[in-house]
Amino acid sequence: MPAVKDTVNALGWAFVCAFVPAYMQNIVFTNGNYMAIFYVTLLVFMRSVLMGIGAANKDIMIGRESFYKAHGLRATRLTVGLIWGAISSALIMLLIMDWKVQLVSVLLLGNIYTAFVAARCCRRLKPEGALEETLIDGQFYILAVLAFCSRFI
Repeated sequence: MPAVKDTVNALGWAFVCAFVPAYMQNIVFTNGNYMAIFYVTLLVFMRSVLMGIGAANKDIMIGRESFYKAHGLRATRLTVGLIWGAISSALIMLLIMDWKVQLVSVLLLGNIYTAFVAARCCRRLKPEGALEETLIDGQFYILAVLAFCSRFI
């Protein structure tokens, strides 16, 4: 199945990072939590797709399980752009819903870095290995620092 690896990866991280903590606090069935799960799913799916671009150019054994190998560069670029738009929309919806305004505001700021990383990865046909992976995974560290700092705003 095309892109199954990226999809399962995103759903697994969303379950662990958004659903389980909400379940432990008995706030699973709230609109804010649904949007948070949606946000995490999209963010991790985009990470997985971007990592697949680099892996496909390094590994001839990757198969068609990655989104990039199954759909090609043009569809991958379009999908990454659409995902970034959906992530931005999810954050704006959370902001409109008045859900943890400080947190959502800084995540919107961190979304600029995500756009930079996505644009950089989609422009290159041969990502630069460790640098590219560091930039892609760096978005999670930046978002974590921003989320921590939002507690003091």
